[in-house]
Formats: sequence, structure tokens, C-alpha cells
Amino acid sequence: MKINQKIISGFLMVGLLILVVSYISVVTYEDLSTNYQKVVGEVLPGTIEAQKIEVTLYHCEYHTGKYGLTGNIEHKKMAEDMLADLEEHVAAHRLYHAGLDDPKVIHIIDEGVETFTSFITEYILLKDKGGSKEQLDIVEVKIHQATHTFISSVRPYMRQHLIDAEETIKTAKQKIAWTRKLIFSLSVIVLTLAVLWGFFVSRLISAPIKKLTKAAAQIGKGHLDTDIEIKSKDEIGELAVSFSKMAQDLKSITVSRDELAKEVVERTKAETALRDNEERMKAILEASPDMIFQVDTDFRIIWANKKCRDYNPKAVGSFCHKEYQGKDEVCEGCPCYKALKTNQTSISVMYHPAMEGVHGESYWENIGVPLRDDQGNVTGAIEIARDVTERMQSEKVLRQSEEKLAGIVDSVIDHMIMVDEQFNIVWANEIAKKFFGPDLVGMKCYSVYHGHDEACKPCIVKECFEDGKVHEFETEINMPKGDKRSAWCTASVSAWSEDNRPKMVVEFLRDITERKRTEEQIEASLREKEVLLQEIHHRVKNNLQVISSLLNLQARYIKEDTYADMFMESQNRIVSMALIHEELYQSKDLARIDLNDYIRRLTNALFRSYGVDTGRIVLTIDAADLVLGIGTAIPCGLIINELVSNALKYAFPKDNKGEIKIAFRSFNENEVELIVSDNGVGLPKDLDLTNPESMGLRLIRIMTEQIEGKLELDRNDGTKFQIRFKEMVGKERK
Repeated sequence: MKINQKIISGFLMVGLLILVVSYISVVTYEDLSTNYQKVVGEVLPGTIEAQKIEVTLYHCEYHTGKYGLTGNIEHKKMAEDMLADLEEHVAAHRLYHAGLDDPKVIHIIDEGVETFTSFITEYILLKDKGGSKEQLDIVEVKIHQATHTFISSVRPYMRQHLIDAEETIKTAKQKIAWTRKLIFSLSVIVLTLAVLWGFFVSRLISAPIKKLTKAAAQIGKGHLDTDIEIKSKDEIGELAVSFSKMAQDLKSITVSRDELAKEVVERTKAETALRDNEERMKAILEASPDMIFQVDTDFRIIWANKKCRDYNPKAVGSFCHKEYQGKDEVCEGCPCYKALKTNQTSISVMYHPAMEGVHGESYWENIGVPLRDDQGNVTGAIEIARDVTERMQSEKVLRQSEEKLAGIVDSVIDHMIMVDEQFNIVWANEIAKKFFGPDLVGMKCYSVYHGHDEACKPCIVKECFEDGKVHEFETEINMPKGDKRSAWCTASVSAWSEDNRPKMVVEFLRDITERKRTEEQIEASLREKEVLLQEIHHRVKNNLQVISSLLNLQARYIKEDTYADMFMESQNRIVSMALIHEELYQSKDLARIDLNDYIRRLTNALFRSYGVDTGRIVLTIDAADLVLGIGTAIPCGLIINELVSNALKYAFPKDNKGEIKIAFRSFNENEVELIVSDNGVGLPKDLDLTNPESMGLRLIRIMTEQIEGKLELDRNDGTKFQIRFKEMVGKERK
């Protein structure tokens, strides 16, 4: 193998490795560009449209309420305009996210907006027809509930898209870091292989040269019989053969052997060094991936490397500005022009238009290096040009993406600020700057929004820096005019350090003052209704007690015991229902009964009614701390009333002693078990529960069917009634 082939093969290997590194860089950039375009072109616009829907709902609800209160036609017009905007935002969201979201999510948004729109339209029509305030209030509550339902269903979806966007950007950054490490590692490998290959080629070349030098020295000393042992078939081998022939020829001449040998050795070294240097430089320049050409003082190209010739075969012999720019004069900013005029190296980036015979339009980074003669005069210049079209296009795309993203962020109506670990505001969107001034950046967030001299307690920004999670809370902010506004704040990490620690936190502040006022009005209305409902339960209880008293008075005029007992049983049943309403009146929860307390009060009333001595008949109650709805509590109370009454009347004749047990507890996951048992004489064996003759047992059967329960009777060791039914049982009290 020739020397130049050895050198060229080494440079080819290094060039291939460089191409691999370049390819990895290009592929990684395309992947990153795709990720960013996905975030900017799909995820964020759709999420912004969803936020616009949410904001439009609030504004529409506000103007509709104002129209209902004031009758101002401007508020009505604003509400109708907001409805039109809702249709546009929903259509835009569907367009952006048609291929991203679960169709159920899009359906939820469409259905929520449709429901909200129908309630708004109903409210406006009702107001136009002169509807009453009570009617308007009912529709207004529906509007608020529709808004709340929509927000609660859409907010997780919006938050998930933002999280997806953050994860995409985070992954892109990790890929950048990984690619940098990979490129650095491959560069080290390329450099190492190049050095090793250089040492290897150097040894291939230097070893025979040393032998040749040693032999030449011996020949120079007059030892013309010196044997040159070089078997390589390259130029050095050929030179060794020539040396051997020369030594033989020297034997036949009479000139001075010493002078001739010295001259031959020096000339050989010079020629070898010159040839090696020329070949090395030629190989380097020809293998260079950059365009390299030489121009004279008239800017005529007098030499060009292979890359340059491939780009424009007509380059050599022509003017550089003519062949590469299509101009008749020297280009503005030409690095060769600057190098010739200033006698210094110059660097610039130039645009190359598309021309016939060359590639399409492109951008090149050019370096102009002046060439000087022995007296230091500039005789020309070398220009090195590198294609940076892809880099320039990438920078342009990235710059456009950043501008688009900035425009989107600035269009958000929420206040957005980015805060560092010292609570300094490092960035703010336009709405924040509009309210708090253009010099907002650089100030402390707690000073701007709360007028504090130190960080707030608690502070969600601080919590984000500590655990890296998303935090939310409600607070008050001080407006520049001195008034206070309620705001909902959300903070999340927006940038991470290299050691995976939160570096920046972005904080969203949404004005919820109007919503808070609406909620307070609704809460006040609910409190009024609760008071009214309590009063109703109180009056029902009083009416039932009046009925019980009337039955008691009437019973005094009844002489027959049978009818007197019937009146007393009816009175006890009324008392059991009256106790239900009394429990509800005294309870904080107007829909559920504290069962434990109710059973004890009911059984105590029965013992008093029948005049039973608690020393003779012992009552044991095992009721878990459960609560039941009124629809279940009344039938259960009547069942307990009948079963305990029957036990008191019939289970213990002739003043027998005994025990009555009542158990009420949870069974399985969603069932309740009621057991009323006694150890008395038991029921008759011929008693048929499916078709009982007594009013009490028939009432027990009816009440059991009403609560969809299952009744079982156990006649062993007395009497045991077991009823199981399903009920949404409340939590046990601690």
C-alpha cells in the first residue's frame, strides 16, 4: 500500500465517524423539533381553547346574573355575545384536539356547554317575560351548577394536557443532554482513533525511513556494501532499491564517496519530507467536509478542493462572487475581501441564492485567511466555507416557535409569573404587567401581590421548590388601586436544574372575586332554606304530638279495653314518627337520623306507655353509631315500635322476668341488619307471617316491603325477628 493510500484510508475512517456524529445530531434535532411542534401546534392551542371556554362561562354567567338583577340590556347583549363565543371556542377545541383526546372528553365539553347554553337562554327568556325572582333564582342556581360541573370535569383534562406538555419538554431536554454526552463521547472516540491511526501510520512510515536513514549513513561513511533490508512496496521501498543501486554505481566511479553520500542523504531527506508534507496536506484538504478554495487579489479562484468542485464544477478559473452569488462585483461582507484589505482573518455568514449549475439557496459560514509572500505582502486569500443552512433554518423555526408560544401565553387572561428560588419574578405575561406595571420583573412576588416584606406563610411557591409537585390554594391579592381581590393560585415547576432540583416555578393567579360573591349568595339562600326545613320538621312534630294528645284524651272515654289498647297502639305509632321529626329538627343534618339516640328515646317511651318495670324486663340496645335517611328511619321506627310493643304485652305473662334485645348494625358492605328478640314465651306455632291476622304484624310486613328488606323469624329460645335491607349508611362517629 502506498503512503498516500495509508494516510487517505485513515482520514476516510475519521470522516465516516464524523458523519455518524453529524447524523445523530440531525436525527435528534428532528425528534426535538417534532416534540416542540406537537406541544405548540396541538396540545397548547387546544388547552388554551378549553381555558377560554371556562373563562367565557364565568363571564356569561356574570352578565346573565347582572341582567337578571338590573335589567340592563347591555348585560343581556354581552351574555348573548358570550354564547356565540362559546360556540367558536368549542369548535376550535374540537379542531385542535380531534385526534388527541378520548371522544368522551370532547363529548363532555360539548354536552356541558350545551347544558349551560340552554340554562342561560332559559334565564334570559324568563327575564324578558317578566318572571318572578324565585323563578329566576332557580334557573340561576342551575346555571351555577352547570358551570361548576363543567369546570370540575374539564379541569383535570386541562391539567393533564399541561402536564403532558411539560413532560414532552422535559423529555426533549433529557434527549438534548443525552445527545450532548453521546456526541462528546463519539468525538473523544474519533480523536482517540485518529491519534492511534496516526501512530500506526507513523510507525509504518518511520520504521523503514529509520532503516533507510541508517543505511544511508553507512553508505555515506563509505560502506558501499551496506544491505538495505526494506521489503515494503511503497515509495520508501522503491527509494531503498534506488539507494542499493546507487551504492553499487558508486563503486564504479572515482568521486569522493563521503561528499557524494552526504549530498545524497540530505537531498533524500528533503525530498521525502517535502513529498510527505505535500501528500498529507493534499489528503487533508481533499477529505475536508468544508469547501476550501484559494483566490488571488482579483478574487479569481485559482485552486479548490473536492468539496468545492463537487458543489460547483466551474469554480476554478472564475470569480468567486460570480460563481457562488451570481454577482459581477465583490459581495458585501465578503470574508476574502476583508482578509485582503485588513491582512487579518475574517469570519461571516453569507446567503447563497439558487443558481443554475449549483445547489439551491443556502447559508454558509465563511472564513477568509490572507496569504503572504516572503516579504509579508498579501498575495491572495484562502476561504473556508461550511454549509449552515440546516442550522439557520432550525434557529428560524425555533425562534418562530418561541414567538408563537409567547403570543399564546400573553393572550391568557390569568396572571402568569415565573419565580426563582429567592422569590424574584424573572418573567411575567402581559396581563400581569398591565395590572402591576412593566417593571414587575425583578420584584419579589410576595411584595407585589400581598405587600409583605417576606415570603407568605403558607407559600405554594416555596412548597413547589421543596417537593416539585403542583400546589393550589385560595388567597387575596392587593390591587394597585388599593382594593383586594380573591384569587385562586396554582404553582408548578417550570424548569429543573441539572441535578434534578426545581429551578423555576410558574404561578397562575385567577381572579375569582365575582364567583366568591355568587357562592356566598347561594350559601345564604341555602341557610335560609335549612332554617325553613327545620321549622317544618318542628311543626310536623308538634302536630303529631297534638294528634297523640287528642288520641289520649279520646281514650279516656273508651270503656272497652280492646278499643283503648287500639288507641294506645296508634298513639305509640304516632310518637315513633314524631320522634323522627324531633331528631331531624335538633340535628345538623336535615336528611339523616342518629339511630342510636332515636331507638333509646322510642323504647323509653314504650316502657312508660305500658307501665313496665325495667327491673322486671331488661332492655339491651346494641346499635352502632349509624345514620339513616328519613325514608328508611320512619319504617324502621314503626317496626321497632310494633315488635317491642308485642314483646311487652305478650312475651312475659304473669309478671315474668326477661330481656328484650335490639341490635342495629352494618352488615356486609352496603346492608343494615335489624334484630329484635326476647326470651319470653314465644309466638304461637300456627302463626303465619305471610298472612298475619293482627294489625301489628301486618304493619311489620308492609314496612319491611317498603324498605325492600328481608324478614326472618327464629322461634328458638323465645322470639327473634331479623330484618336485613340495603341503605347508604353514613360514616361512624369517632
